[in-house]
Amino acid sequence: MAVQLNEQEYYKLFRTARKSVRRMESRGNYDAEHERVEREAFLAGERPYERPVRFSTWDQAVRAQRARGVTFEKVRVMDDPLTPNNRFRIWSNSQATRNDEDIRYVTRSRAIELDLPDHDFWVFDSEQLLLMPYTGDDRLMQTLLVTDPALVALHDGWLDLAWANATPYKDYLAEDPTRAEPPIRLPRDVPTVGQSEQHERSA
Repeated sequence: MAVQLNEQEYYKLFRTARKSVRRMESRGNYDAEHERVEREAFLAGERPYERPVRFSTWDQAVRAQRARGVTFEKVRVMDDPLTPNNRFRIWSNSQATRNDEDIRYVTRSRAIELDLPDHDFWVFDSEQLLLMPYTGDDRLMQTLLVTDPALVALHDGWLDLAWANATPYKDYLAEDPTRAEPPIRLPRDVPTVGQSEQHERSA
């Protein structure tokens, strides 16, 4: 049985985890409203020069949990060739790694060979499973909490398998630094959104 969580209940799972927070991210595209401004700027060839303030609460919470010894692990399935959204997420992972989150990548062809699931989910402390169904146009529909031991163990095992076949963020980027580049690249003398706003404020 799955229980639908509201936003407050969803974030509580991250704050109360005792040992581990793990994620499988399988989609090639996501349309998250809270990312839209930064994503569109990146896809247009711009690079927002700083992390939006709204992420500060999340960053602080992750760092606090990491200080307590809670691990944050995420495996992301990457398309070949990379989708624009793949590139945005690789680029945005620089902050996540500064939070000491361990993010790794596996190609979609390898994920298919390993028979990994094609849905997104989180596993907390190997005890709670959070399913994340999406609409056909890439929007999150709901977050569903499952505590059935068999289903939790199945998804935890999938994460173990994906983890063993995934490449860590720094190694993945070192293989090809352009993976974190936007699909469109502006000339160096064209200001980014952040730089333009900064210039306007100082004018």
